Amino acid sequence: MFIVGEYSCIEGGPAVLATIGPTFGLSVHKSSNGAPKRPFAAQSPAGLYLALEEHEELLDGLDLFWTDPYKVPVGVGSSSAQFVLSVAAVARLSGRALPEPRDVLESYWKIVGDTQGLRPSGVDVVAQWLGGPLLT
Repeated sequence: MFIVGEYSCIEGGPAVLATIGPTFGLSVHKSSNGAPKRPFAAQSPAGLYLALEEHEELLDGLDLFWTDPYKVPVGVGSSSAQFVLSVAAVARLSGRALPEPRDVLESYWKIVGDTQGLRPSGVDVVAQWLGGPLLT
């Protein structure tokens, strides 16, 4: 949650953020029918990240289940939470340590680019990453 400075940080200024509950979740299970389930829109940051060729084999035969305590993903951090949890899932499934916050931010910027005219600050992604991604 941005307390103050959401638009300031787009221009490199300061912001105050807090991560609050309830929290989002992402569960990974073996696919029951062989066709992997991906809960995110294909053009969302998480959808684009999971579709990267380097993740194809790793995610083959797995279903991902998204838990959204708000049930309405508009304006409550779900897009960045989806991305953060996708990065955590890929790291864990590949047996790697979780990436450093700066690496997560760089990956987010690479995926998102300037799709809305301005590159997003990504400060919400970093706040959620530092808040402790939860993966069950």
